[in-house]
Amino acid sequence: MNKPQKAFVFVTLFLIGSQFNFLQAQTTAEIKDGLYKIMLAFPDNFRSLRGQSASNTDPNSFHSNYEIPGTYFCTINKNDDNGSWEWAGTVTTSDDEEDEDKMEKIFKQWKTSIDNVDFNGIKLIPYKDDRYTTKYTDILYEEGFAWRLDNSRNNVDTRYKKFTVRLEVFQYKKDGYLVVQLLVSDN
Repeated sequence: MNKPQKAFVFVTLFLIGSQFNFLQAQTTAEIKDGLYKIMLAFPDNFRSLRGQSASNTDPNSFHSNYEIPGTYFCTINKNDDNGSWEWAGTVTTSDDEEDEDKMEKIFKQWKTSIDNVDFNGIKLIPYKDDRYTTKYTDILYEEGFAWRLDNSRNNVDTRYKKFTVRLEVFQYKKDGYLVVQLLVSDN
């Protein structure tokens, strides 16, 4: 997606998000069920979840035909930096400084729920990496957490070893609004 398209998408995202007010964090069971469905589509680059094209000019951006409860504007995009496919869902957005406390509360609720996800004995455990060490020109990464499946007993199918769940907060410099996003990728 080029910069004008990204700007249009994110302005649209903001307008949609402002209509929903703030969505409350979902239960761990709802998040677990949603992540499980997305995990099943992970080895095949989310092909089964791809809906209509999100852009007439970008063949690597699709609307997702599945949304985890509590998310909206869910998309599947090819990461320009590494060529991998990623599922992303917006949890909430805001351009109002007073709303930042509410956003932080929602972020913490989602983090707590994801911390407690367990897929039949295989937990999601914290994963530390350097994904955001490079400088992005259009976003300011504020905070985030990442998890991967616990493979300490070597019981995770190799197709899912890089299944990575991220909960992120970032701000677009140009528009100045904050986004809390759930992202599933391989890094």
